[in-house]
Amino acid sequence: MQTLDWKQIGVRLKEQRKKSRITNERLSELVGVSPSFIGLIERASSGVSLENLYKLAQLYSCSIDYLITGKIDIPHSNNTAKFTHLMAALYDYNEEEINTVIELAKLLRGKVEVRQV
Repeated sequence: MQTLDWKQIGVRLKEQRKKSRITNERLSELVGVSPSFIGLIERASSGVSLENLYKLAQLYSCSIDYLITGKIDIPHSNNTAKFTHLMAALYDYNEEEINTVIELAKLLRGKVEVRQV
């Protein structure tokens, strides 16, 4: 049985954070930990709880399995980069603006479905 490679987990977490264009400070707010703790996790100086790993996977639109093992779930990975870019684009939006984008996405989805019929 293999043990967890915290160094590689930290590397993947940092890579995903950078891809998402999220600062340590913003990520710490989203996860509910201190910015220094994010740094400790990324440098493998500290482990990460399952709850926080789940939050990070959700924020990065990737699987917990990827964060732990580096194995990519192929069906999921096709959209991961797109979701990451979308999340980065919405980074500074307020709640009202985000809700507007959601409503626009729903409208666009409806138009795409109509065209396909």
